[in-house]
Amino acid sequence: MTDQINFQIRAIETLEFSFNQFNGEVPEEVQVGYNYELEHNINVEQKVTAVVCTLKIFDLESESTYGHLKVACVYEIENLEKFLSADKIKVLFPEGFNVTLNSITLSTVRGIAYVRFQGTYLQNAILPIIDPKSFVLGDPQ
Repeated sequence: MTDQINFQIRAIETLEFSFNQFNGEVPEEVQVGYNYELEHNINVEQKVTAVVCTLKIFDLESESTYGHLKVACVYEIENLEKFLSADKIKVLFPEGFNVTLNSITLSTVRGIAYVRFQGTYLQNAILPIIDPKSFVLGDPQ
């Protein structure tokens, strides 16, 4: 039986945003790539975990950066202390919980990126759907 976790979004913060304009004309069909990084930061005293997503949108050919976005999704977790390891060094969430946080964060970042790049040459560079499990080591669900 898995433990039930009661949690809610406490805050969503855009930490960084940059957008690079072209010198000259924008190519008709911009070919972009995406690089995502996720980082989990936990504050047991405040009963929160922040999932920080850094997104880089870049030119597939030259690897020049078109846009950069860093967003923190802060989640309040009820009874966070009950998930501490015996030595109180690690937080051991039930299987699949980190995947849930990753999924919510990635979807939130997709929406923020869409709004931020609207009206620019990146407006059609909608972030692809990716498997949130690919960011979690040792958490198969």
